[in-house]
Amino acid sequence: MKRKIMSLVIILSMILGFIPGLQPKAYAADEPTVLEDVYEDKTDEEKITDAIEALRSYYSSKDFTFRVALAYNFTSDNLERDSQIIQQRLKMNEESASPSDYSGIIIGLIAAGKNPRNYNGKNYVQLLIQSLDDQNWDAYPTSIAWGILALDMAKAEYDVEKAVDALLSYQIDNGGFDGGWGDSVDDTAMCIMALAKHKDIKGAKDAIAKAKKYIKDKQEDNGGFVSWGAENPYSAAAAIQGLIAIGEDPLSEEWTTESGKTILDALLEFMIDDHFEYVSEWGTDIDSITEQAFCALADLYRGKSMFHEIVMKDVEPHEVRIQQPPYTTIKENGKLKLRANVYNPDGEIILGHSLLWESSDPAVAEIDSEGLVTAKSAGKVTITVTVEGHDSIKDTIELTVEPEEFKVTRIDTGKIKNGSEARLEFNIRENMEQTRSATLIVALYDKNTNKMINYAFATKEYQPGESTNLGAGFLVPETGNHIIKCFVWEDLENQNVILANPIDIDVEK
Repeated sequence: MKRKIMSLVIILSMILGFIPGLQPKAYAADEPTVLEDVYEDKTDEEKITDAIEALRSYYSSKDFTFRVALAYNFTSDNLERDSQIIQQRLKMNEESASPSDYSGIIIGLIAAGKNPRNYNGKNYVQLLIQSLDDQNWDAYPTSIAWGILALDMAKAEYDVEKAVDALLSYQIDNGGFDGGWGDSVDDTAMCIMALAKHKDIKGAKDAIAKAKKYIKDKQEDNGGFVSWGAENPYSAAAAIQGLIAIGEDPLSEEWTTESGKTILDALLEFMIDDHFEYVSEWGTDIDSITEQAFCALADLYRGKSMFHEIVMKDVEPHEVRIQQPPYTTIKENGKLKLRANVYNPDGEIILGHSLLWESSDPAVAEIDSEGLVTAKSAGKVTITVTVEGHDSIKDTIELTVEPEEFKVTRIDTGKIKNGSEARLEFNIRENMEQTRSATLIVALYDKNTNKMINYAFATKEYQPGESTNLGAGFLVPETGNHIIKCFVWEDLENQNVILANPIDIDVEK
């Protein structure tokens, strides 16, 4: 349950978007689950729809992994809107160099509508193929499976038969897949997801049939699966996706136990409010199981495999449109993120095309390759986006850059450290030849959580053209990882932002 928030500290944080949403309520082991409280007497379809709505809301203020990006894309009823959200929130470790990491990057970029063959100067498709070739496709079976899925989604040219043969070599006599740690439903389901599109290759069809029987043999009476001695929601999520990928219906009679339970029922037992939790001897996991469950429920929601449906299209682009931004007037030194979608002749969004952005006057506003505009000086500017390789397919938008109302310059030079007093000084000059107030707000944040710890402020009424120094500060805790953010508003009551971009100052440990 959300709480009413009264303190000025929290109000400032919420308005400026630096504090994430309140954490969901924690439940004791004997408290009823969502399945008991919410899903009683509902159909499977209603359960899935309710869970999807809750999960999409849960991720409304969080960063996306590639799995979350996939599920968010696959459950969208407005991809034109949601592709912007995915692009904005998708976070990837581009410094990684393993096949699994490359696969995740490729899948995430495709889900976001980006081209994995040309992203930040890298061809991740070629990097993945080369990485797997260097290992002679001798990797853990799930790494091979992720590689096959990613390359298939990218419609890449690679040695499919060699890849499938490498994956099949890990199947053991009972039908499960074993990469050296013992066979499991999780690995087996993952492997048949990758094999599903390659049944024409010798051995693949038989391997899928054996794996299906293996998964069925492992199903418990409650519909779920036991791994390492305990019921495991990860296995339930993987099984759902694996079965759907090979054309099975996990909600059918075949996958309903004698007690009337399905894999869906077993999975939803781990849902609490708007997310999933799994408690084990290693602690409580929320992030991993929630995103895996989101993917499984997304496949159930659509009745298809996201890995088969979200692929780079071979359709030629017909049109590109810049999405209407929240505003078209920017202050000097302000920033604005522009986004655009590419469409086929039927008006459907197509993925994987690179976009080229250009400013008519970089002295007024610059724009980078990702569509981020930085205002430089007052004036008007036209921003153009073009589909790479299709010079005639373009769109434009006109932006206005206004002068800064106040010029804000930090003038103190001392380093700020943990356990010391932080005293920040700024010169603030009125630029609009008007009489008006300015409030300097200096706030201390926990760098790891983005939660505000302390703040101070100073207010002054400025005469036209007046230049005055303002300062504010507080004591920094002796321990922790901190950052200071400095804002300038017209006043605390109206909260009219004057300084386009907060000034960030790192605190030394």
